[in-house]
Amino acid sequence: MICLVTTITLATLLLLRSAVVVFSGYVALATERQQTIRVTRRLLATAAREICCHGLFTVLNPLGRFVDPSTLDESSPDAERPTVILISDLGWRAVSLIVLRTYLHQRGWKRVVCLGLDQTGRSLSEHADDLAMVIREVQGPDARRPVDLVGHGVGGLVAAWYSQHHADHNPQGRLITLGTAWKGSRTAVLSSNSLGEKLVYKAPILDQINPRSPQISCIWSTDDPTIVPATSASPEFTAKCLEIEAAGHMELLASARAFRGIRTCLDAPIYEQASHA
Repeated sequence: MICLVTTITLATLLLLRSAVVVFSGYVALATERQQTIRVTRRLLATAAREICCHGLFTVLNPLGRFVDPSTLDESSPDAERPTVILISDLGWRAVSLIVLRTYLHQRGWKRVVCLGLDQTGRSLSEHADDLAMVIREVQGPDARRPVDLVGHGVGGLVAAWYSQHHADHNPQGRLITLGTAWKGSRTAVLSSNSLGEKLVYKAPILDQINPRSPQISCIWSTDDPTIVPATSASPEFTAKCLEIEAAGHMELLASARAFRGIRTCLDAPIYEQASHA
């Protein structure tokens, strides 16, 4: 009985914490847009999904020390497909990508590597160097083997930095981002990570990012509570932008709509941008 009460109490506190984080983001979005917050059915549904996803991944995050969701199945006939490397948002371990990895694996991508950005005190270039090391290990002796990159949040910026400064090592790799604040976010000042604090809206370091991938796709939502203003998720350089309506930031890692967009982008020929989600 005591264990049950303790479990319920911890779960309640966890959901309350996630609710505070999510609703704070929506308040910031409304303030940025100079709008009055209206409690609509859409807002409540979007917030509820985001709170549940945020709470779920918060519970899973500590388990990332012991669980590596990556899969490298060389025996499958689909193993010739390009390897996909998933990169988490800042402060999250690779286990936060487990739902997306499972989706891709069940649909034919048998070589999916998950990379977490849970280390503190590292810069974008240092994270990109870590990514370059992982890509070299995945490519093995065939250094020209293409590797597609999918980055969530700051993970998209890390992938873009890699694409810009290490493009010669992966010239045919696709770049797909999920909820990445290309121009930064006003809520970054609340980050507990030193790198996150530097990624405020219109931060100078973001002006230096110009990825060189042959195919860039950005999946984002105007209802993402971590990106203020929401338009920061739409880059100024040439890219295919796929907007997911009424989706939160962590929900993008569990959304069938976002997953279909990713699959469309990964399946599109390298010379032809995907046109729908």
